[in-house]
Amino acid sequence: MSVEHKNLTGSELHEPKGVAAAGSGTVYEANGSGSGSWVDPLRNLNNQNLVVAVGQIADLSTPSDYCIIPAPLACKVVNVAVAARTNFTTAPNIVSAEIVSAGVGIGGGTATDLSISMTAGSGVNSVFSGVVASGNSLTTSQALLVKTDGGGTGASIGDVIVTFDVS
Repeated sequence: MSVEHKNLTGSELHEPKGVAAAGSGTVYEANGSGSGSWVDPLRNLNNQNLVVAVGQIADLSTPSDYCIIPAPLACKVVNVAVAARTNFTTAPNIVSAEIVSAGVGIGGGTATDLSISMTAGSGVNSVFSGVVASGNSLTTSQALLVKTDGGGTGASIGDVIVTFDVS
């Protein structure tokens, strides 16, 4: 007497075919034609390892005004963007970023290769950004210091957005 597959229970059940060759963290995805493959369920999720943090520089035209953004996890800084809320009458304002370790005072950090030049006459809410290519690894006991040189005139709040890769 045979037992229909749909009626199997307990020790009669088995793992799906191909499970021995499946990668860790993968799931079986049916293709609708009676077959399928083992795939990463997050493969189509863009930017799955990115974390975004925000801060604010009170006045971009005040020399050495800054904000500090703590590392959310051990990570790498991918991008730093600054949006000015008002126009600058003169420029450039240079916004730079440096990594600061716990217990190290402002200005005593490790410089990154990030320097963002904000131009005169830029429109309200103009966004200036820079990609950090090297010197960008942080541990959980470090933070990113984003500061202005105050080189431009025209008081403006600077909204800061930092993108971290936590993979």
